[in-house]
Amino acid sequence: MGKAGNQADKFRIINSKADVPAHYSSDPRFDSLCADPAEGGKIKNKGLREAMAGLETEAQGKIKKPIERGPAEIKFYDANGIPYDVKAPPSPSTGARFSFNPQQSGDSIVNQLRKQFPNKNTGKLEPVKVILDATYLNENHYNALWQYLEQNATVDELKHIITINVRF
Repeated sequence: MGKAGNQADKFRIINSKADVPAHYSSDPRFDSLCADPAEGGKIKNKGLREAMAGLETEAQGKIKKPIERGPAEIKFYDANGIPYDVKAPPSPSTGARFSFNPQQSGDSIVNQLRKQFPNKNTGKLEPVKVILDATYLNENHYNALWQYLEQNATVDELKHIITINVRF
């Protein structure tokens, strides 16, 4: 299940590659992992955070490396061709004008878990796995999210969630 990262204030500071810790941005694949096909290949702050999450998941040995950027419908493929998406819901940071909604974040994750996408290597449809970047969640919001997920996702779907925290 992982743990909350308790770093909500870091969510808004990743606005350019210069804001990304060097242990991620120095990876030769970083720019290609950030480029979002859904945004015409542009690199935006969301793509930067997603690339950090993918590389951290790889570094922790939770997915088979090397990962590579996927098409617009997913974020990454691992070396086995398995499709992954990244979800990084934040708790409100100081001065934020929103509140955390576990149902909204949970539905986004559950909806992704229920999608199928072709394995890059075999072409066979398989469930999309989700990398849950909990870096930006506080403990209360993390627990509320998991409570929602446990009530609304199947046991098999929950097995397809990989929780990580990026390192700053």
